[in-house]
Amino acid sequence: SRQGRIGEARLAAELASRLRPNDPDVNYLLGRLSLEQSLADAATRHFLKAARLAGEDPARPRAIAALYELGLTLESTARPVA
Repeated sequence: SRQGRIGEARLAAELASRLRPNDPDVNYLLGRLSLEQSLADAATRHFLKAARLAGEDPARPRAIAALYELGLTLESTARPVA
């Protein structure tokens, strides 16, 4: 099932996060997977971390994607960033 595959992907991404906690791509992936599982708080945390880690490095366009996803997530939950 789709939810089963998302759960498996999340487990793999969480393992990757333990190995590379400061990788913006891993945090972005965790944010996307969190959204798929309707975990808006977790998605917000991961997108924020991904954007902060990627910074303004032009070789890391993930920062822009993370900020975009963060904005959509916050808009959908109607909550400000703490």
